[in-house]
Amino acid sequence: MEWRIVRMDLMREADSAAVSSTKSASAGFIYREMDHSEVNITLSDFGRALPDDDSAKLKRLRTLSDDVRTLSKGEKALTIPSLWINDGFPDCLSGEDELTSIWPTCKLSHATRRVIDNSTCSNVFLCRQGSLDFVELSDLCDGKDKCDGEKAVCFASRIIPKLYTKPVIYGSYISMFYCLPGIKSIQHFSPKCAREHFYNPNYPTYGHLDMKLMITTSPRSCEHVFGELYVYLSCTGRCFNTSCVLQPLRHDSCPGIQEKVFTLAKNSYLTFVVQQGGKYHNNFFQCDNEICVRFEQLCNLVDDCGDGSDEKGCRNHFQCKTSKFYIPLIQKCDGKVECLDHSDECNEECGKEIIPGVWLKLLAGSIGGASVLLNTVSLVRSFLSIRDKKKAAFCNRTLSILINFGDLLTGLYLLMISVQDSFMIGADYCKKQSQWLSSEYCAFLGILNSFGSTMSLFSMTFLSIFRALNIGGGTFRRDTKKWKVWFVTAIIIVLAIAIPCIPIADYLEDLFVNGLTYKDISFFIGSGSKGDHLNVLGAYFGKVTNPRISWSTIRNLLNLMFSDNYGEMRGKRIHFYGNDGVCLFKFFVKSDDPQRIYVWSVITCNFACVAVISICYGLINLSAKETTKAVKVMMAQDGHKEAPLKPL
Repeated sequence: MEWRIVRMDLMREADSAAVSSTKSASAGFIYREMDHSEVNITLSDFGRALPDDDSAKLKRLRTLSDDVRTLSKGEKALTIPSLWINDGFPDCLSGEDELTSIWPTCKLSHATRRVIDNSTCSNVFLCRQGSLDFVELSDLCDGKDKCDGEKAVCFASRIIPKLYTKPVIYGSYISMFYCLPGIKSIQHFSPKCAREHFYNPNYPTYGHLDMKLMITTSPRSCEHVFGELYVYLSCTGRCFNTSCVLQPLRHDSCPGIQEKVFTLAKNSYLTFVVQQGGKYHNNFFQCDNEICVRFEQLCNLVDDCGDGSDEKGCRNHFQCKTSKFYIPLIQKCDGKVECLDHSDECNEECGKEIIPGVWLKLLAGSIGGASVLLNTVSLVRSFLSIRDKKKAAFCNRTLSILINFGDLLTGLYLLMISVQDSFMIGADYCKKQSQWLSSEYCAFLGILNSFGSTMSLFSMTFLSIFRALNIGGGTFRRDTKKWKVWFVTAIIIVLAIAIPCIPIADYLEDLFVNGLTYKDISFFIGSGSKGDHLNVLGAYFGKVTNPRISWSTIRNLLNLMFSDNYGEMRGKRIHFYGNDGVCLFKFFVKSDDPQRIYVWSVITCNFACVAVISICYGLINLSAKETTKAVKVMMAQDGHKEAPLKPL
């Protein structure tokens, strides 16, 4: 491909200096400024946005028509910044950089960004009001504050521990914070500390001021330390199973650092130091891509190098499998999802299943299958005998049918949940937990189980009342009519349907929705509760503290944080039955839970039913004992032998 370079119009907003991209490219050019000085420029990859915040902060302020872009010699084709594509000026001799048909774009409310052919467009996070910057969803919460509001929102939405990366200056020593003098009564709890010289790495450098450390004398776990603290502890052998992350610095290391002072290291090879505050330091780490970072940027859960080499040798973090983000090692397998792909909780060391263990799955499936089979047989027999002309028998059979049907539904729930866990989801449940808890199938299973158990409980309650009133044959038996039985049956069915279905009504979502889950937003990994949403909205818009704010308002505010070119960020509801993997009724609620009144009312009703059943059968048992005694007395008076009594 032939190229002609005739202008340079990329400049920083703050000055007129040439801009150098941090990405390597296949070729470069020389930009001749107005004062004829030459500055080497490296361009970004072809068809991609410039890295990090450069894509938003680079603008064409003016055209320097007298300047010339001079090609460097090389066999590879020259790449150009994506900002030059379709900018009204042909940079390629063929003019294909101005052909709109071959350069797909993703639209924004305030900008248009170029994408490569095989990419897909999605909404982006919009920086706070007054800023024209944006962040791709894949780059959210990666530890780098790319625009105003991102870091605050990420911190508010996730449990990010405060990292201590720098030691404390105590006199002429660099001291670990636990080595500082404290209250005498608690000093014996602190580790023993001693003074020690520190060299980078472990050898003296001529002219360099030796660092004096106040550090613990015994090895310890370094899972809780980061940055400069981690460097000092690991390179002095104070960390368990950890080696020093530093490498020797040569004179040609860190080519991006200016004003080097060359000196000898170990009296054997040439290295460098840098003057800071009147002292010479060499507290640098050279990345694999030759960029250099300072000690506090090592092992701090952020890819400061850009190639991950500053975090590669650290033992204090866990790297998410897909996003490659870093989280503290202590957050691995802690029961709370921090990685977007759930790899911190779904791995060989930890995981989740709907029903844990093979034996529990077999037990649930066996009990459910047996319940379905036996209650089906009982239902058939009851239907065949329901035509009994005796009114008491009709009432007894009808309520027994309802009990059998409720138990059948409960057994069907057990069978379906065990099959779903064993054959449909299986080991993938850990990664698909949010999808499962927000699914309609989980809601259906919750309603099915609640409907069956409620129908059985209410039917048993009315049946026990009927039998208690029927003791000894009173007026209830003679006056019982079928329409009364049908009326009681209708009440039971209506209550059994209403109680499990009320929590999933759309107009009651502010009472019963446990949270919202999103597919691509790293703010809410797993399910975000209303409190999590309020924290995020408060960090972005300002203080939002109204706990009674509706989910509809939350959705509308959340959508203002993102572009809307590709649909709204709606989120799926974690419904009332999505509080755990088995999709059961949420019986355990906190005192500030808006569902508590409904749940406590249902629990009170259930306890009342159990109490009524216990009292009724207690009365029936007492009546049976009295009847047995009376019969024995009569038989003794008549001189007859005792005969077996028929049950009532």
